[in-house]
Amino acid sequence: MLLGPDDGGPEADEAGQASAAWRVDAYSRFVAHGEAGIVEAWLSLPPPRDRRLFVSAVEAMLPTWLAARSHPA
Repeated sequence: MLLGPDDGGPEADEAGQASAAWRVDAYSRFVAHGEAGIVEAWLSLPPPRDRRLFVSAVEAMLPTWLAARSHPA
């Protein structure tokens, strides 16, 4: 849970927009940094790298609404 104005997070403007914008930015950065970590870990494996392993790690770590599950071919 991200911090809001009442619990140490950024103050919201009159319409509450500053807090909402900050939360979207913070969440986006959180997901992006996690994705970069998955890429870094996968690239640290010796070649040839298993692409299915990479995709399954992404699917397992990202929120379900963001990562569509693979469909059997």
